[in-house]
Amino acid sequence: MPTHLITGAGSGIGAAVTRRLLERGDDLVLLARDAGRAKEFADRYPGARTLVGDLSNPDRLSWAFGQQPMPERVDTLLHIAGVVELGAVGELTPKSWHFQLNANLIAPAEITRLLIPQLRAAQGHVLFVNSGAGLAAHAGWSAYAASKHGLKALADSLRHEEHGNGVRVTSVYPG
Repeated sequence: MPTHLITGAGSGIGAAVTRRLLERGDDLVLLARDAGRAKEFADRYPGARTLVGDLSNPDRLSWAFGQQPMPERVDTLLHIAGVVELGAVGELTPKSWHFQLNANLIAPAEITRLLIPQLRAAQGHVLFVNSGAGLAAHAGWSAYAASKHGLKALADSLRHEEHGNGVRVTSVYPG
């Protein structure tokens, strides 16, 4: 059975995908921001494994993953988690920019980097759930749209870089 590592399993699209893959009998590894969230996932999704790592602090993901058993193979890495804080450029603070860029762009890049060996071994698939804001920016959506435009560029680059290794890359743009 395939192994999927999922971010964003707690709500929305991520929760729906997690439920469906669990019903299908696939092996799931769910990324939780902290131990409390990991316990919640273990209760909500029996049979799924959890990893703890905070997307808002991508500099610590390598250390966090090094403290936990990692899957030997990853057939699909699903980047579904996302955060949004709306506001005009003249209103958003650096803290808001960092929060959105870290969770929506830098953490997916770092998680992907850390899992490249497992993805290559499985000739796996990386799925980025992006947003319509990753294709067209609108007033008041500056930081979020910037993070999602960056996510598109990350996916496009990764697709070219990993094609020869058999790793597939897909972006979807709901909303």
